[in-house]
Amino acid sequence: MKRFNCLAILSLMVVLMPFSVDGQQLIDTSVANLRITIKMQDKPLLTVFNRLINKYDITIGFEESSLDREHTSYLFIVDKSDRKSSPEYSGEKEIRPTTRIVGEKHLLTVDFDKAPLEEVIDSIVAQMKHYDWTINDGVVNIFPTKGRDPRLVKLLNTNINYFGVEAGMKKSMIGDKIRMFLPELNAFLKEENLAPELAGEYSVLIGHSPLLHRVSFSNLSFINLLNSITKEKRGGWIIKIKSPKDESGKPLLEVIV
Repeated sequence: MKRFNCLAILSLMVVLMPFSVDGQQLIDTSVANLRITIKMQDKPLLTVFNRLINKYDITIGFEESSLDREHTSYLFIVDKSDRKSSPEYSGEKEIRPTTRIVGEKHLLTVDFDKAPLEEVIDSIVAQMKHYDWTINDGVVNIFPTKGRDPRLVKLLNTNINYFGVEAGMKKSMIGDKIRMFLPELNAFLKEENLAPELAGEYSVLIGHSPLLHRVSFSNLSFINLLNSITKEKRGGWIIKIKSPKDESGKPLLEVIV
């Protein structure tokens, strides 16, 4: 699927048209112009995305299809390493799942040498089977074309009045603040009879370094809030609904940032 033709016209559309989960793709030419070298065979998505996030500073948002609800192969580390001395920082070390949290099924193969980002993401998403992708304000957004949960569409399009994070807050606390204190999210959970999933289970996926400066956002959709936060902290975000695992019987909403 071609996304980078007629850049001048599309750039104007970015200015004039707000993003909708069901709308047209928005193009960020600085991201689109990246050239990617990545050669991996039969690797989990976590390993592939770690290379893109750490070596090329690509930010990624992922909305899971209900068809993939019963496995965890599409989870990935949503933080960009800030330890310049570590092999993870450059993305050169192949990170593999080391816990029960991230599955190693649904493996991916990529073989590109200085290829446009579009070709690389097209290849990855095609292997995931139930998805398409776009670039929203510089963040690669992967969303379902099959098994898309209407509740997630509703949430991602929900307008958020205000959200702020103080300088020095650990990145691991951002998701907790969203899940526990965002009024619009709490109202959504009540309306849809969902329960929030706490981040403890996914602590291996999120960052623990502090934000260097205060950030605040107002009057934007929830998906644009997730993208805006990710542009500040780097890395990515994941949103999904999974089956209940406690006596409440409520499905669990997971927002991992």
